[in-house]
Amino acid sequence: MTETKYILELDEKQANILQGACEFYARVRMGQWDVIPRACVDLRDEDYCGKVQDCTDILLEARKTVYPELMDAGHSYGVGKFEDGDMAWELYEVVRHCQAWHNHSEGGMSVCFDKPMCFSGHKLAKCTATEAAPCKPGDLL
Repeated sequence: MTETKYILELDEKQANILQGACEFYARVRMGQWDVIPRACVDLRDEDYCGKVQDCTDILLEARKTVYPELMDAGHSYGVGKFEDGDMAWELYEVVRHCQAWHNHSEGGMSVCFDKPMCFSGHKLAKCTATEAAPCKPGDLL
């Protein structure tokens, strides 16, 4: 039986959103619930820090019900605990790696340039970057 492959074409902005969504999901799944208020509270809010802190305190209390093993705010499971979270983290790494090398072919010192790691035991997704040909009038999309 052949394996079904899904091919998704994204522009830079869409790839950034996909990367962010995968990272966010993986972090929430691992118990890093402090990412939720930082993603939701408007940075321009006069009481940004206060609102983030209040939300974080409430979320950490709620997290005790879901993940009672995580004692303090700085505790999380990390990769290797939940298959779906691991796969989301892998997707994040694959897209991040591809974008880093495409945008900076000379390389760099950040983790973005490190080869993506497999944590879930599933085959890593593939990501390649190409320059899109400009559309001509009358082209079908």
